[in-house]
Amino acid sequence: MFYFIPFLSALILSLALTWVAKWTGTHFGLVSMPRKRDVHKKPIPRLGGPAFFAAFFIVSFFVFHYLNPDLRLGSGNLFGIDKHLVGIWLGGAIVV
Repeated sequence: MFYFIPFLSALILSLALTWVAKWTGTHFGLVSMPRKRDVHKKPIPRLGGPAFFAAFFIVSFFVFHYLNPDLRLGSGNLFGIDKHLVGIWLGGAIVV
C-alpha cells in the first residue's frame, strides 16, 4: 500500500505537467514540425520528457526525503540522500 500513493501522485502530477508542457510547447512554438518520413501530420510539442522527469523527481524526492527517509536503494549517502537515487536523477537529467 505504501507504493500505491507515490505511484498515484506521480501519475496525476505527470498528467498535469504533460498538459502544461503541451500548452507551453504549442504556445511558444517548441514543436516538432512534420517531415516526409514522420507519421504525425501536425506539429507535436517537444516538452513531454521534461514533464515526466519533473514528476518523477518531485515524487521520488518527497518520498525519499520526507515520507520515508530510511528508504535506501543501496549503501551510502550523497548530500543526505541515497547516492543511487542521486545517480538516477543525474542520469535522467542528462537524458532529458
